[in-house]
Amino acid sequence: AIYPPLLLAHFAFAVSVLLMYLALENPNDYTDKKLGIFNSLAFNEIVIDYIENNSKFQTLVVQVDGLEYVNETLGDLSSELIIKQIFSSATIF
Repeated sequence: AIYPPLLLAHFAFAVSVLLMYLALENPNDYTDKKLGIFNSLAFNEIVIDYIENNSKFQTLVVQVDGLEYVNETLGDLSSELIIKQIFSSATIF
């Protein structure tokens, strides 16, 4: 015989796990809407994951000087293209 309260509890548990998965694995939360690249939230999550797993990792910091000048002279679209070009070859291992 099926015990209805247990069945209902398992169903509620499955729904809550599904909701947590959807909330945590939403890729839109981890990408910059304008540029389509990882944002700082994604970077923090990846670094925390490496630290918690005692994995070795390296970071590379890129500072683009003169981007404000490009914005003023050529517009926002040009600076976005420059940033996309810089980060298009970036990979995460």
